[in-house]
Amino acid sequence: MAESRHIKAIMFSDIVGFSELMGKNEAEALRIVKLNKQIHLRNLKTYNGRLVKELGDGMIVTFDSIVEAVHCGLAMLKDIKTSANFQVRIGIHLGEIVRKKKDIFGDGVNITSRIEALANPDQLLVSDTVYRNLKNIKGFKFTDAGRHSLKNIEIPIQLYAVDKDIDYVLPKSSTRGKSKYILAGTFFILVIGMLYLMLTVSGANNHDKNSIAVLPLINITANNDDLEYFSDGLTQELIDELAKIESFTITAFSSTFHYKKTKKPNKTIAKELEVEYLISGSSRIFSQKQMIKLSIELVNPYSGERIWNKTFEKNLDNAQEIQVELARDIANILDIKLSENENKRLNEINTVSGEAFNFFLKAKAENFKLSQDGFENCHQYLTKAIELDPNYTQAHTLMGWNYMLQNSTWFEGYNASSFEVIDNITHHLESAIKSNASSSDIYLVRGGLNLYWKSRIYDAKKDVDLALDLNSWPKVPTNYCICTVVSTYVAKGEFIQARELAKVARDVDPGNVFIYWDMANIHMCKGEYKKAQALFEQAVEVVPIPFFYFFLGLSYYHDHQYSAAIQYFNKAYQFSTTPIPLSISYLSNAYFQLGDIKKSNQYYEELAERIKAGEKQLSMRMAVLFAARKDVDKTIEWLNLAYQNKDHALAYMMNVDPIFRPFYENAAFKRIRTEMQYYK
Repeated sequence: MAESRHIKAIMFSDIVGFSELMGKNEAEALRIVKLNKQIHLRNLKTYNGRLVKELGDGMIVTFDSIVEAVHCGLAMLKDIKTSANFQVRIGIHLGEIVRKKKDIFGDGVNITSRIEALANPDQLLVSDTVYRNLKNIKGFKFTDAGRHSLKNIEIPIQLYAVDKDIDYVLPKSSTRGKSKYILAGTFFILVIGMLYLMLTVSGANNHDKNSIAVLPLINITANNDDLEYFSDGLTQELIDELAKIESFTITAFSSTFHYKKTKKPNKTIAKELEVEYLISGSSRIFSQKQMIKLSIELVNPYSGERIWNKTFEKNLDNAQEIQVELARDIANILDIKLSENENKRLNEINTVSGEAFNFFLKAKAENFKLSQDGFENCHQYLTKAIELDPNYTQAHTLMGWNYMLQNSTWFEGYNASSFEVIDNITHHLESAIKSNASSSDIYLVRGGLNLYWKSRIYDAKKDVDLALDLNSWPKVPTNYCICTVVSTYVAKGEFIQARELAKVARDVDPGNVFIYWDMANIHMCKGEYKKAQALFEQAVEVVPIPFFYFFLGLSYYHDHQYSAAIQYFNKAYQFSTTPIPLSISYLSNAYFQLGDIKKSNQYYEELAERIKAGEKQLSMRMAVLFAARKDVDKTIEWLNLAYQNKDHALAYMMNVDPIFRPFYENAAFKRIRTEMQYYK
């Protein structure tokens, strides 16, 4: 889709103190995010606003009318004040936007984001452009909020607070106030100055010493958006290299990735990520893609000081040397003495082939999409990387993980035999162990193989425990999903350990969407369906794929909200040309519970036809149908067949899905669980 330009009223809003609340009470934070969205959507409908996208707890909205934009902002503030126990800040500006696909860009967007960041809690702050258009319209009153120099905006901008029922303290102006404020201003400035210094110092001290976030590198290769994968992949590799230094606490890429296009000030980003330092920069490929140039800087976001910066220029074959050199430079500038073990880790070069490294970065970017096309592209790139370097440990490990996801019945496009999948994953993991037996990632993926494909729960637990003991990550696995560790403990019914591991994962990698899934499944196993729903909804909002829609529907189904469950099962069903089978099973079950036998049988027949057509891994899905109908013999028959065929996720779902709870004391059911090492 081509770019288009428009003049729009642009609104930014975010929840005040959300990061702190998320750390203290995740369930409450998620409830507030959901309520905030409901309030926004309700008022946007009234005032003809368009929700462009959500940024965590923030929202970007556009309007054709400035009057409607400001009315909407005031209505939302009033709505929140009277019906909720949280606060938001809102900024509005009138300017040009560049619309590309479903996103918007441009100076108008940047200015609005900076205005919103200056607003106080429960305040609507607008630019002078908005003020000039509305100052003579009856019903609007404004208070001068001073002129402000905004980051990357050449000319200071005059801001105004929109008056309403709530009393406000105006944000500090970056220029001197008017004469009527001079007497009070002297004392005010002194107090604010002292508070600023205290907050600046304490802001850093509240975080782990040497905590660092690497922001996504900016691709500046001329006219080549296709190389975006390289800057993203290289960012991940830099994070992995820094994580080898135990004195550093490194924020995972799945958390920093959300700041890829944000215009938030560094200080705001650092506070949200709870880190002491930020690393940012750009990457460029040139000379027929044979050379790479990186410009990197380390900054103190609280003081604005640039502590260190450097430009690296290397042949692509030597690109990985940049990561090692950068990690050593930063350790040196922060006075960190590297241990013998850390030096050894830093000296381990993953591949000497620049071309293989390039393919590996492409593969990581494709795998990150969590789509069938992405999985297939990932497989192709990894095949090329391994052909160039057969001993590339990381490539073999990622290939094993890719096989696992690509053939999962939770995604579209699978239909391989489980035994074929097991053989392929095993081959690549054995190659990875032969190259580097000390990599935690290998055993994490092998744990997933044992849990989801071999139905060997105890063997999975041994692998994930080994991965944690080797601890080749900063704290917990971030390259590959921590969900394998948590899910293994959930499958064993060891919920306390599962919850503790999920909390650690959330602290280190709060942006990883699978952590919501992990925590939600723990709640679902305990019958806490409302809590599960809130977390599954958060996952859906971050990554709206059939997998998350299905589990969201499952949490409503077991909460006996069958109509709501059907809504989400349908989203999972309609999303794909080949619907994921569990959504079919549960559509049949939900209609069965509602007494619509005709509709229920329609989905039953659809699943039965797919089995007749030779589709694999559907036996457990058929067992789900008979479990809902309390047909014990048929349920056990299909579960036995599922175990013999090694149906995907059988061991996990037999212990997580409440539909099997009535069978827990059944002798035949217990025999299958014994075979799956549940009782070992």
